[in-house]
Amino acid sequence: MIVALRPRALAALAALGLLVGSTGRAEAGGFEIYNQGARAMGFAGAYVAQAYDPSAIYFNAAGIGMLRGTHLYVSAGFGSLNTDFTGEGPYPPAGTLETTDGGLGVLPSIYLTTQVADDWVLGLGFYTQFGTRALWENPDEFTGRYICTDCRIRARNLNPTVSYKIEDRLTIGAGLDILFASFDHQQRLVADPNPFPDPTDVAELTITGASDTSFGWNAGILASPSENFSIGLHYRSKVSAEYEGEADFNQILTGDDVVDTIVAASLPPRQPVLVSHNYPASITGGIAIRRENWTIEGDLIYTFWSSFDSVLFAYPDGEGITATELVQDYETIWEGRLGIEYLLSDTWAVRGGYAYDHSPQPTDTISPFLHDEDRHVFGLGGTYRYENLELDLFGRYLLFRDRSTDGLSRYGYEGLYKTTSFQVGAAIGYRF
Repeated sequence: MIVALRPRALAALAALGLLVGSTGRAEAGGFEIYNQGARAMGFAGAYVAQAYDPSAIYFNAAGIGMLRGTHLYVSAGFGSLNTDFTGEGPYPPAGTLETTDGGLGVLPSIYLTTQVADDWVLGLGFYTQFGTRALWENPDEFTGRYICTDCRIRARNLNPTVSYKIEDRLTIGAGLDILFASFDHQQRLVADPNPFPDPTDVAELTITGASDTSFGWNAGILASPSENFSIGLHYRSKVSAEYEGEADFNQILTGDDVVDTIVAASLPPRQPVLVSHNYPASITGGIAIRRENWTIEGDLIYTFWSSFDSVLFAYPDGEGITATELVQDYETIWEGRLGIEYLLSDTWAVRGGYAYDHSPQPTDTISPFLHDEDRHVFGLGGTYRYENLELDLFGRYLLFRDRSTDGLSRYGYEGLYKTTSFQVGAAIGYRF
């Protein structure tokens, strides 16, 4: 029995230890984050054709060319993202209930622009561009613990930007995307074949300290043929990331001496791991129309998620594990955004917006680690101005569509995911 089980156990541990096939989502389709400025969030993110504050560094690099003097803009969003899962069988059994421990997250961002010549403006932004975390409650009993118990991906962007004003109503801009990315993953492992009546944990895989600094670029154009009309176009490039971290395989004793002995002999040692995948490119176009005290903007965003086709895991030391490719097969998707603002006075403004985001995730890759859904986004916001100071507030509600694996899960984990999310935030801007 020991001789027969040992190679099977080693193969299973290696395979299960590499089941970290994707990253969850945050707010936009996939796991890109749209929470980069409180004023823009009141427009539901429809902001590529406007340039009223330095968050244009994110939305359209050309926009900062419309800002005179020096501007500082500090923004923070607070929100909750929770998912309930109901099993549909055969595994987990129909009616099984699980939930994530979302808690309250904080997404800060800071932007600075300064006019260095009549036609040139420089800017620097720092914000979280991609990110998600799947933290499931009761990890010792969670039925999906062999896929993920606590998994996170995050990419912060340091974004130096320059804009040039070709004419009074026409600017171009470009920026460098410096992504400081990190990747963390925990899951349980089970022996194969399983000698127990029920799945029993024999080890835990933990990938920690996995980080990378990657580079991309962005460029945009902003034109205002008249005071009442503007059009913007912005492109961000694909970024390839390769995280360097450590993989630990920690044994969990079962109380069965034979099984525990075999697992102890089969577990790979602590070793370096390289995790690599692509962050997608995107292109955004929008039109803003102004009439007296009203501003209306509509944007259309194409995100080329098809570049997120797989996640690769390589073990340079090659001790007990071979490289593995986990296919994702994401699809390029579009997102539509519409925002409207009304100026109550020179001091006060109110705004609202709506967005519809498609999910790029195919049904067969939905799992406890990644469970993305189409969503409706509703935003409200307001602004108070006093001399050179501006205070922006916003609130957003994300209405996710329920999504089932429809019996197609490549992980053999079938069920229905229901996600809810709300966000509130504020920003302070100052013109020097």
